[in-house]
Amino acid sequence: MNQAFLPASKVSISQAIFGTSRLGGTVQQYDKRASLEILNKAFESGTTTFDTANIYAQGNSEKLLGVAMKSHREKVILATKGGYAFSSRGRFLTVIKPMVRKLIGSRPGLVRAAGKVRGGQMKQDFSRAGLTRSLDESLKRLKSDYVDIYQLHSPDEETLKRGEVFEILSDFRKEGKIRAGGVSLLSWEHLTHCYGKGVDFAQLEADFLSGVDRTRALQIAAENGVLVAARQAFGSGLMAMDSGDWSVEQFGGDPKRLALAKVRMSRVREIGDPFKVILKYLLNGSEFPAFLFATTNLRHLERNLEIMGEDFPSPEEVAIVRSALRATE
Repeated sequence: MNQAFLPASKVSISQAIFGTSRLGGTVQQYDKRASLEILNKAFESGTTTFDTANIYAQGNSEKLLGVAMKSHREKVILATKGGYAFSSRGRFLTVIKPMVRKLIGSRPGLVRAAGKVRGGQMKQDFSRAGLTRSLDESLKRLKSDYVDIYQLHSPDEETLKRGEVFEILSDFRKEGKIRAGGVSLLSWEHLTHCYGKGVDFAQLEADFLSGVDRTRALQIAAENGVLVAARQAFGSGLMAMDSGDWSVEQFGGDPKRLALAKVRMSRVREIGDPFKVILKYLLNGSEFPAFLFATTNLRHLERNLEIMGEDFPSPEEVAIVRSALRATE
């Protein structure tokens, strides 16, 4: 697995970052043994960087990572996030979660309803007290004295402009609680607010279907010491769907965006299986130095790893994919 480096902190991350937002369940049943097997398989295959957050599966995602990585903590990079917190009602739901799972089972209607209730119990808190409490709780769940990369979780632009959050991250680093500070951003326009603030790492949506060339933005970020990892590089599931089933709402209500995305998707399909094409592009041709991928299925993970182990595409093949993803007609 290729490595990428965070310039200021010298933290080395694997090019492919395993995302764990869907591991650990929330209202749906999950298999703890299978989840641990997935995490261990990813690590054994060379993925050394794992991304999570305090709210993923109401803390269960961090707990799974703490168990899976405890025996080789010094060999892995744990990246978690803070900034969201559960209300008192949300914390109560966490306690009764096992009973809720049994009641709901796999009934889709109840699962969706429970998901809306769960989302309504979260609020953002980027205060010093709130982030300190969040980080300390994450450290307990991760069974670690430190976090390699601690990220602000989807702060709004005003929070970034005020800047206090960056001072808090700096203090966490001085205290030895974190090795590097990062931000999981909502918008590319917010990236400039992180420059010169001690931020080493940022996550942003790759959005390949939009056709936007992010090359210059990534170069500027690198010049300012920020490594940007691609998030949602596979279209948040859109690439797995028939483009005829896409809706204009999925593209911001813009019919033109939808039409152009269908053109790009058609050209990618001419090259090969969209998931495989994009995964190999991320590994060998994309401007992004790192990217996130995720699965809750061991067979899917094994297929991902198999693709990662295949021969690199030629420069000509990379150029074809890049052209397909930037098609404007």
